[in-house]
Amino acid sequence: MEQIPTPIWYTITPKSVFKETVQETSDLEQSPYYVLIDIHAQEIAELRARISRLEEQQASGQQIISIAFLESEKLILKRPIIATLLEGETYIVDNAELNLYGEGEDETRAIRDFKVVLEESYFSLKKDQEYLGPELKRRWGILQQIIQEK
Repeated sequence: MEQIPTPIWYTITPKSVFKETVQETSDLEQSPYYVLIDIHAQEIAELRARISRLEEQQASGQQIISIAFLESEKLILKRPIIATLLEGETYIVDNAELNLYGEGEDETRAIRDFKVVLEESYFSLKKDQEYLGPELKRRWGILQQIIQEK
């Protein structure tokens, strides 16, 4: 009766695994072979998709901008916010993660409008936080991570 080889797993790094099995080449000789199992495949695919979206945005005339401070007497940013700037007849500054945007006749006014919308959204969600549904709770959580009251 032919014996099926039992796989032996070796951890190389926390995220990479090699599998060793024994392949029979004849009755007297056995030789091991190794197969790399990539458990980063999903993470890599997600990163590639994000890069593709960013490249598409750049190709379509959108720019990636960083907003490092608010022009607010009540709030400050803990860390910069990444947004996209779309140039056209009207300039639009958009943050897809927060589902917020600002618009204006030029880049400066669009950024200023975005900052106002961000501040209004913060205080609106803060006021109604006990009544928020799942999506708005997610946004409120993000705002709490990036904004601090003075």
